[in-house]
Amino acid sequence: MSTSYHKGNVRADMVREGLRILAEEGLEAVTLRRLAREIGIAPSSIYNHFANRRALLATLAQEGFKQLLARQQEVFDPEPDFIEAMKAAAREYLLFANRNQHLYRLMFSWQMGDAKDFPDLARAGYNFISESAQWWYGEPYDATSKFIADYPGPLMAWAAIHGLAMLVIQQNVALEGRDEAALTKLVDDFQDSLTPAFDAARKQGVRK
Repeated sequence: MSTSYHKGNVRADMVREGLRILAEEGLEAVTLRRLAREIGIAPSSIYNHFANRRALLATLAQEGFKQLLARQQEVFDPEPDFIEAMKAAAREYLLFANRNQHLYRLMFSWQMGDAKDFPDLARAGYNFISESAQWWYGEPYDATSKFIADYPGPLMAWAAIHGLAMLVIQQNVALEGRDEAALTKLVDDFQDSLTPAFDAARKQGVRK
């Protein structure tokens, strides 16, 4: 039922409903008209909150980065063992990607050139990388004077787990099972194989 009156925070409700539709039905199902119908507002009211569908999708992607970072922050504790903390963060990363496959793909469908149009999305992505740099080297990522390649540890770890996540959600790898126990074993074994490289990158530090 559609109406022009809606109690509550319309923008927040649109984001919540957009995430639900994305998770259950995929990207093509997320439209401005669909959201208006689902939360009960006039279609024209949507444009008070989002200029177009692309702006809505950018906001959903931004929310995805926030959720993923929050999940990793909950489990990452570098004391007493940094490598074990990295494994815990990697588990959360892979499980998040698997649980939120449509959202995860959307998060990484944007390009650097989109930053000027969607600064909040760019900031959410930046915060994600900056936090990782802080974990590795005790200093946040400085985008004003450095490139991500100057932070070899976070770049290597992110590239590795992102690649694994994409292989899993696209079902490009054969697994013993698709449940979360099987995925946890997969990511733990994967991280163990990278431990020597992680140790070397951490000793190397940030490139000057």
